[in-house]
Amino acid sequence: MAGGKHILGKPKNHRIFGTARVGERGQIVIPKEARQFYDIRPGDTVLVLGSGESGLVLSKPEVLDRVARQNGEPLDLRRREFDLLELLMRNRGAALYRDVIFERVWGELPDTESLRTVDTHIARLRKKLGWTDKQIETVFKIGYRLRKE
Repeated sequence: MAGGKHILGKPKNHRIFGTARVGERGQIVIPKEARQFYDIRPGDTVLVLGSGESGLVLSKPEVLDRVARQNGEPLDLRRREFDLLELLMRNRGAALYRDVIFERVWGELPDTESLRTVDTHIARLRKKLGWTDKQIETVFKIGYRLRKE
């Protein structure tokens, strides 16, 4: 397959970074944007997933395992806590409305009571991470923002 091209993407969001080139010795040259997005460094293990229809997808194992780490140690996060942290990290610095958070994390439209669920999960996430409202800021009459640092 020397010189062949395959589409790179992120399984969950179908993010396309461009194409990867397969070198003469079978190595895959990953675009810089994809390396930065996945934090891929020389020597890292990268999963290559493929199907005849969609080409190849590259991912680091922890993206698929959904393991969050703090100082190298795995965090014991529930699925919704992980999804919430991922949403905040992908939108770092942006204030997110509670109803938008609920819709993206829970996958349904919120009612008045479900917005308190967001507050409860933010509190749990802060506690598990050892963070305060200085890291995950409460934005008055809007929702929450992960501080950009």
